[in-house]
Amino acid sequence: DTQTIEVDTRILAASNRDLMELVREGLFREDVYWRLNVVPVVIPPLRERREDIPELVTFFLNHYNEINDRYVVHIQRDVVHALQSYHWPGNVRELQNYVERAVVMATGDEFTMELLPPAVTDTGAIAEAVTSGSTAIKADLDTLANLVVQEGLASSDEEEENLHGKVVDRVEKELIEQVLKACDGVQTRAAAKLGINRNTLHKKIRDYGLE
Repeated sequence: DTQTIEVDTRILAASNRDLMELVREGLFREDVYWRLNVVPVVIPPLRERREDIPELVTFFLNHYNEINDRYVVHIQRDVVHALQSYHWPGNVRELQNYVERAVVMATGDEFTMELLPPAVTDTGAIAEAVTSGSTAIKADLDTLANLVVQEGLASSDEEEENLHGKVVDRVEKELIEQVLKACDGVQTRAAAKLGINRNTLHKKIRDYGLE
């Protein structure tokens, strides 16, 4: 005999792809999409929520300490800074792997810079790759901004009184120059793309010597 058995279930589904886009491309069934898309929860990538990194590191440290019977409970301040400056192409899983590696490789009770891979610690290489236009490293805007500020601080002395102008003006000049090139020098289009008044753009072009 066959009979209907009622069950009370909840289905949790996760994807790192845009399912609606896949539906449009005919690569994902639309009826399944609407069955799953009841209460969507969007989790931003790690590079967009860097403030979560210290808590995530602590969580993973506790987890892997227990699994490996270790006691790595202290974290160098430079480690946190390096992790928050990194662009995280591998998202949270990459962070998890680095913490597990640190727990396994640590010889004491502290998570030190020596336990991080070169990909995280070598910000100079990242900056060089970004500057040279390398496609090997895809840095997001937050990472690029962090690198620019670090370089500005590193190249300034204790008597520096115009650090804001030194950093911000340089970035703005580069932005305007690049947008003008993209708009074939047409200031009306460039102003619209930048979201500023044409007269304001013209003044900045003159001030920055971009005429």
